[in-house]
Amino acid sequence: MWTGIQEEVTSEQNELPPADTASAAECKRLTTLLRLVPGAWALALYEDAAIQRRIIAQVRAAIAPLPLIEISLVEREPDPLAIVRCLELPADQDAPVVCFTGVGSALDRGLYSYLDLQRETLAQLPHRLLFWVTLHDLQALSRHAPNFYSRINGIFRFPGRSTTSPTASSGHSPLITTPQTERTWQRHRPYLTVEDEAHCRRRSSQQEQRINALINMAHPDPQSIADAWYDLGGLYEKAEPYRWSEAEAAYTQAARYYGVADLRTWQAEALVLAGEAARRGYAHTAALEYLQQAQTRYRQAGVKQGEAHVLLEIGKVQQFRDEVDAALRSYQAALTLYQAVGDRLGEANTLKAVGDVQRFRDEREAALRSYQAALEHYRAVRDRLGEANVLKAVGDVQQFRQEMDVALGSYAAALEHYRAVEDRLGEANVLKAVGNVQQFRGEMDAALHLYQQALGLYCAVGDRLGEANVLKAVGDVQQFRKEMDAALHSYQQALGLYRAVGARLGKANVLLALGDMRQFRGEVDAALCSYQQALGLYQVVDARLGEANVLAAWSGLLFAGDPAQSQTMLDQALALRQAIGDVYGMGADLYNHGLALINHERYPEALTYLQRARDCFASRNLDTDVQDTDKLIAQARAAIETADVGCKTQDGHP
Repeated sequence: MWTGIQEEVTSEQNELPPADTASAAECKRLTTLLRLVPGAWALALYEDAAIQRRIIAQVRAAIAPLPLIEISLVEREPDPLAIVRCLELPADQDAPVVCFTGVGSALDRGLYSYLDLQRETLAQLPHRLLFWVTLHDLQALSRHAPNFYSRINGIFRFPGRSTTSPTASSGHSPLITTPQTERTWQRHRPYLTVEDEAHCRRRSSQQEQRINALINMAHPDPQSIADAWYDLGGLYEKAEPYRWSEAEAAYTQAARYYGVADLRTWQAEALVLAGEAARRGYAHTAALEYLQQAQTRYRQAGVKQGEAHVLLEIGKVQQFRDEVDAALRSYQAALTLYQAVGDRLGEANTLKAVGDVQRFRDEREAALRSYQAALEHYRAVRDRLGEANVLKAVGDVQQFRQEMDVALGSYAAALEHYRAVEDRLGEANVLKAVGNVQQFRGEMDAALHLYQQALGLYCAVGDRLGEANVLKAVGDVQQFRKEMDAALHSYQQALGLYRAVGARLGKANVLLALGDMRQFRGEVDAALCSYQQALGLYQVVDARLGEANVLAAWSGLLFAGDPAQSQTMLDQALALRQAIGDVYGMGADLYNHGLALINHERYPEALTYLQRARDCFASRNLDTDVQDTDKLIAQARAAIETADVGCKTQDGHP
């Protein structure tokens, strides 16, 4: 029997894609219009958020010194006239380009009416207006805001998808996220680009100096200071090893200054980012405090979509803390708000998060229903990456149900989507999952081959955390094949990478594996040392599943030498599993303890534990595990009956 494990899960690096010739020509046409025509209105048609960010950066550089002001309509009142009038216009400077993003999210919140009714007033202003729209948004504008649409000076098309995963589905973190963390909103300021770790350090230092200069000005501008802190937080996110606590502090300062500038929605967003950084740094209590503050601000501003995003983040923190009932309540509240504002992508991401909780609770049919609902939403909004993520999750459920052929079918479908959107990180994650199936089937050579393919992809995208996860899996295979020296080498490599990127959960997982290997080799003191280190790390990051796994393994180590302490640790492991709803883990621990009792010919005690294990497996319809347990129960009963007959014969009875 094996138990579940919490693994550090990788996300994708957010690099800007190279420009193609057609996009470059279209960008040149757009910048010419914006430079030469005061009061010009343009629509930029795009498919991919990364390409959108790249073009905005190129336009900003090309039109300088003409300023470009980027305004997101995702979490603010979609009133372009009021927004433009609030912008200060120096007498000696041409009117800026006002670049509106998040248009699609604002259409159903009144943007149609604003644009159509304000057309003549807007047309009298010298500001250049640039609206970023999808094809669906463009068609909707032409139908529902015909007066505005007829005034457009040009439509500029930037088709295609980048080689990175879309922001809406993959998240911004360059190296790590919680299992399937999809961020459903865009930063109002893009990440500062960095070429490598050395460049990241230099830019961080320069940004710190810039902040000091802004603060020490005679008349400090709180928004400029807030923006600088915000950008610094993004640089800390990209650092290696992780600088989550510094990112948290930077975003907290950004939130403070946005508050001073009375930019409430940006303040709320900065608080969300501070909470996200705190969560990734395992400061879960602080994370919840930041997120609750953000939720309050969004609610006061009446921004339902922002509140929904925060509830989704709160659920992720609760899910990691194994507070699954609370997480489900947060997800349900988020789902209600997403439905109210018609955000189908938000619904999809929340339904997938619900499915992840249900999968953890061994509620596999419910998980599959949630995943299917999420899949329908992803398909409706044509998010192939979202589809891929769900299909992989479905494969994980099927693998856990030991439906290996079906799981391989789901993984193959996920792999097709990842390759279609050129998401090499997703491809690597699926190859690793298929390798896990091969390992379960005992096809160790095939598993190692797939792990090597995954390792190559992780190296290619610079994902050291992914490399570490695969190296641990390689070590598991080598340990199973009794290649202990090779396994030790793989585990040590993984441990070094986990330390380099500051992934404490990954370190704990490897230390647990090292303890198991040393226990198998009879190195009791070394095994105890590994278990102690792993337990300490699991407790620090509040990973109660990992803590339970260590206690169960430690109990097995002490079974023969210190039965009382062994029993105490088993009881602690079972209590933790019960608290987090890990019914399968409870069954596995009870089964393993019952097996140990049989091996020591303590059959009546074994029968008690095995019956409890059977009840756990039966409650989750784990037929194969029930059958395996029934065999041991029959073995224990037969041994008890044989012993009873022997006693009667000894006493002179036939």
